[in-house]
Amino acid sequence: MKTLFQLFKRRTRSGNYLPELDGLRFIAILLVVLFHSYVYFYPKPYPNNYTEVEGAQWISYFMAQGWFGVQVFFIISGFIITLPFAAHWIHGSRKPNIKNYLTRRFIRIEIPYFVALLLGFLILPHISSHSYQDLLPRLGASSLYAHSLIYSGELNPLLPPAWTLEIEIQFYLLAPLLALLFRISHPTLRRGTLLTLAVLSGFLPRLYTNTTMEWLDYTLAAHLPYFLLGMLMTELHLTMESPNKIGFDFIAIPLWLTLPLLLHTPSISFLVPTLLAVTMWMSMHGRALKHFLSRPWIAALGGMCYSIYLFHGAILELVKKHIVDQLIESKIEHSLHNLAPLILTAALVFLSAPLLYLCFEKPFMPKPRQK
Repeated sequence: MKTLFQLFKRRTRSGNYLPELDGLRFIAILLVVLFHSYVYFYPKPYPNNYTEVEGAQWISYFMAQGWFGVQVFFIISGFIITLPFAAHWIHGSRKPNIKNYLTRRFIRIEIPYFVALLLGFLILPHISSHSYQDLLPRLGASSLYAHSLIYSGELNPLLPPAWTLEIEIQFYLLAPLLALLFRISHPTLRRGTLLTLAVLSGFLPRLYTNTTMEWLDYTLAAHLPYFLLGMLMTELHLTMESPNKIGFDFIAIPLWLTLPLLLHTPSISFLVPTLLAVTMWMSMHGRALKHFLSRPWIAALGGMCYSIYLFHGAILELVKKHIVDQLIESKIEHSLHNLAPLILTAALVFLSAPLLYLCFEKPFMPKPRQK
């Protein structure tokens, strides 16, 4: 069993592995898969105001907020991507080579991404009204991670979740520059600067809401707080001892349950990124939650999150149509009856993850640095 786990274990460039971080990736991809599974089995519009939710609609409500798993990914990226830069500026470790950094990011992200795009391009004309002629410009825009910019925030028909990867690429390009914030020598000032910038940048979307620039929602401008808070977590990781306190569990668990209620509360929405980062930090350092997140198969599935994210939409479509619908009848209503086919569909997505990971992701992961 241990050997099997090693086969699926995430490979890191530094060789330093944080299983609890992959556990958070599992939480993030689980939220996203449940949200998109929900779309198939429950009616629109999605219930957003919790004050109007009744009875079985609570299940619908919580699953309908699963989209914020994407923001969990953004915080994790802010943490991981800037870690070597922060280690250099704070502890004097080897300075990252920008060319090597960008090359590794390109190989790690681009090849599986392009495979998913190409499959969408080849298959979509046979199952939809799209033609190859219509899709070719979108394939070109997507290959440059510019679909949202060129098509004003439209979702990519070839790969609808790709808008988040475009935001990730924007952050990757800016990360070496943003990481200069770690040059601030005083720890309190450094943390305060990162936190202040994260909170202030959370107000950026209010400047263009209800204008012709709402497409900026699909760019880094709308999601910068999450990446900056990930950078703050990096700073704390490098400068503070790991507390691992049971008290963190009693705070983090209620916060995970409360966050979906706050996502649509305008008066405090600017605090959501900070609360999410606090929740994730405490989850990584709470005794019970860290133990749970570090379980081998939780961490392993979290390590496969990129493969799941790229292909889960297509798998959901195939699994629901050709397997689940043949076994269990679902009803388009806010009903507990729909939970069984929904859970079965989501479970089959995760069961397909190991094969996808071994074929499309692991071959392009960085090899550990020789010591």
